Formats: sequence, C-alpha cells, structure tokens
Amino acid sequence: MNNPFVFGKVVRGSNFCNRKTEIQAIIKTVSSKNNLVIVSPRRYGKTSLVINALERNNIPFLFIDCSNLINENVFLERLTSTYLERLKKGDVLEKIKYLSKSVNIEYTFSVEGMSVKVAKYNDSSLDKLIKQISKDYVLVFDEFQELFVLDVNLVKRLRSVMQFVKQSFIFLGSRKHLLLYLFSNQKSPFYNFAQMINLTKISEPEWKAFIKAKCIKTKVRLTEDDIAAILKLSEAIPFYVQYLSYHFWEERIRDLSINPTEIIKKIISSNEYIYEELYSRLTESQRKALNILVKEEDKFFSERVLKEHNLKNPQLLNKALASLEEKGIIERNGRYQFNDPLFKQYLKFINQKV
Repeated sequence: MNNPFVFGKVVRGSNFCNRKTEIQAIIKTVSSKNNLVIVSPRRYGKTSLVINALERNNIPFLFIDCSNLINENVFLERLTSTYLERLKKGDVLEKIKYLSKSVNIEYTFSVEGMSVKVAKYNDSSLDKLIKQISKDYVLVFDEFQELFVLDVNLVKRLRSVMQFVKQSFIFLGSRKHLLLYLFSNQKSPFYNFAQMINLTKISEPEWKAFIKAKCIKTKVRLTEDDIAAILKLSEAIPFYVQYLSYHFWEERIRDLSINPTEIIKKIISSNEYIYEELYSRLTESQRKALNILVKEEDKFFSERVLKEHNLKNPQLLNKALASLEEKGIIERNGRYQFNDPLFKQYLKFINQKV
C-alpha cells in the first residue's frame, strides 16, 4: 500500500488539494490571452497549481526556472533547451536549424537526453527566441524576480519583446517585495503588465477533508488530534501539510497508540542535522532575532523584549530580521513568519532544553 501524501515534487491529479478558484482564474486569464503573475512564499504550491491548471485544460506550456542564472547566455540556453526537449524527436533538428539563425547552438545527445549550449548570440536573439517559442506554448517563468536581480536591462528587453506577443505569459515568484516593484511600480518596465494573484493558504476545513479522504481510501486512520497537530505545526502551508501527513500516516501503520507529540519529535529529530547546520551559520544577532520570533507574540521592538534578549537597540534587531528575510528563512506578510515551520519548532525544542 502506497503512502497517499506527496511532497517535494509537482503534485498532480487527486494528490493536489483544491485551489479551484485559483485554477479558474488562471484558465480565464490564459484563455483571454492576458498575462498573470502569482506571488506567494516558498512551498505554497505555485508550481503545482499552474501545472495542474494548464494540464487539466490541455494548454501547452513551457516551464522555465529563472533561479541560479549567472548571465543572459545561461538564460537563453535554458529557454532553448526547455523548448527543444518538448519537441518530438523528428522535429528537434529542424527546429535547431531554424533557431540557429538567431543563436549559435551547440548540442549533444546522450542517454540522459539533450544538452544545449548557446555558443554565440546577438542583440536580436532574445526577441526571435521568445517570439518563436511562444507561438505554440504559454511560457511560465518560475522565480521571475531573479532575472531582475541578475540583469535589469534583460528584464527591460524582455518586456519590449513580450508586449508584441499574442500568447499569455505566467510569472511566478516568492520574493514579494521585488515582484510588487516589478508589476506595481510605475517606474518598472512590467508595470501593469499582468494580473496579480496573491496565493494564500488553503483553509483548514479543506485540508481536513483532503486528509480524511486519503486515509479512508488507504484504510489508515489518522485521529482528529493527529490532523489538528498536522495543521497547527504546518501552519497550513501546502508542502508541510503533505510532508507531515506523510510521516503521520507512516507512523500510524506501525503504531496506533503513539502520541502526536511523540510523532512530531521524531520528525524534528530526523531533520536535526539540517537545522543545526543552518542555525550554526547565523550571526548572534540573527539567532537572537529568531528566538524573539519564537518566544514573543508581538511587540518585538519593545524595551522589555530587547533587554531580555540582550539587544542594544531596535535598529540591530531590524537589521537582523531584514537579513533573515533576505536569506529566505522568514517572510514578512503583515507579520513575520517562518518559511519553514518545522525549523520554528526545532528552535522551540532547543530553547526548552536550555
């Protein structure tokens, strides 16, 4: 019997929980040939959402990862290889010949697939590639804000090309402040270029129904206390709901009597090395800032809080919080929150030991 909960990859079909409203919005926008930007913290399921929406409606798309790019050349290589990999074998060489008019492509075939290298490109390469590829596909750019960080001029040129393309573009990103600047600031080249969806958490009633349905189907029972513990610890973040449900399901196969708290301790313990390594790399001020977020409900900058945590002034705390946000450890969305709620629980455990 297979575990019914999926995490760490694109979640498809019946393993994907709800998001009916968002799927309808995506299809409506794409069908009308308009552009869309979806913003949320990491692990909220942006990728799975878009892929499910497009696949369910038989809309051809290419998914381009914009993270870890070092220059425009690598971006063009990624764009080209993603396109060529989707083609039927008989069409690849023909398309390479056509694209070679815009970029000098070096390619090799192996058991693993095709490797593409852009040896040389010119000022018109980006224009011709985007226009050619978007004839047949909706282009989905993941972590699009990283292109802006990499090269502002590249982003400006992309906008000048995209405005003349009839096909829709979808932009995904997790760094909210950068995406808001790109699509909401009048000085940005992408100002008002796309409709924005701020992807929020799935409601707890929907998650409860989803988890219970999976348990009924597999005849493995998670108690009401189990489900409550999963939703509380995960903070209803999709990745962590699936991750914790997976481990609770595994534990319940072996032991029906184990307390939910003990299951949580086992899960945190299995990740202890990772969290120890992460915590050890932080500065003293960053560690103090995280402990404040763990221990205090609010009023982080009050004189009492600063004194208890031995921070000299509010500016020092503010700087530490900003650096933690830049590292992707926390997110400010009305209030500060951990991007990984299990790391937050780990910090609670080590504070209890002190």
